[in-house]
Amino acid sequence: MNCKVCGKEIVKDPGAKLPGLEEAIQKYRQMCGIRCLYRTIDREIEEIAKYVRAKETWRKLREEDARKSKEFFASKEWRELRYRVLSSQGRVCTLCGATKESGAMLHVDHIKPRSKFPDLWLEESNLQVLCEDCNLGKSNKYFHDHRPKYIPEYVERFVKEDEQEESCQH
Repeated sequence: MNCKVCGKEIVKDPGAKLPGLEEAIQKYRQMCGIRCLYRTIDREIEEIAKYVRAKETWRKLREEDARKSKEFFASKEWRELRYRVLSSQGRVCTLCGATKESGAMLHVDHIKPRSKFPDLWLEESNLQVLCEDCNLGKSNKYFHDHRPKYIPEYVERFVKEDEQEESCQH
């Protein structure tokens, strides 16, 4: 039988004094000796190291994405745009009709998700109001636009209320 690492013929040394060497060699698929065993172990360690480095790189990328996302949602541009969308679309979930008054947490959702369409982050035409449950259910898997094709009366009511609030503040 030949060594699967170097191709040499395997010769069993009956006088081998290293305890466990024969079992280790058997475990590593019939190798001719300790050098081939170490080569195999070194390769396995390198494969593990590659995996660990890749995992660490992935973790750093995710942390960077989380940091950028936090900065985005804290930006003045996003907050102003979010306010405009909530005002124009009526503070009502466009999918299920839930409102803040009914206990729902409202989100301004990116129809085409930020993770896949970063150039549309601040496009008002890519935003819709969804409650937390609908938004988390949609995730970034679906690109459904649930906005009505017309502006219903309840939206007009909220726009008028916003205008009145703004005029009172000035």
